[in-house]
Amino acid sequence: MQKGTPYVKLAKRTGIVPKRLMAISAGDRVSRAELDALARAWNVSAGDLEASMPDKRLLVD
Repeated sequence: MQKGTPYVKLAKRTGIVPKRLMAISAGDRVSRAELDALARAWNVSAGDLEASMPDKRLLVD
């Protein structure tokens, strides 16, 4: 589901600009607020989204 959401649509749902979404997708660190916004946009829990991250050190508070 995450991979199938166009950046423009995701930007509108999350308030995160497309350039930032691309950086996150490329492996940049992600803030808790960004993670929460993405979880809401994808209708999943933030905890499940965090659990799916390959490197938990990328999540910053």
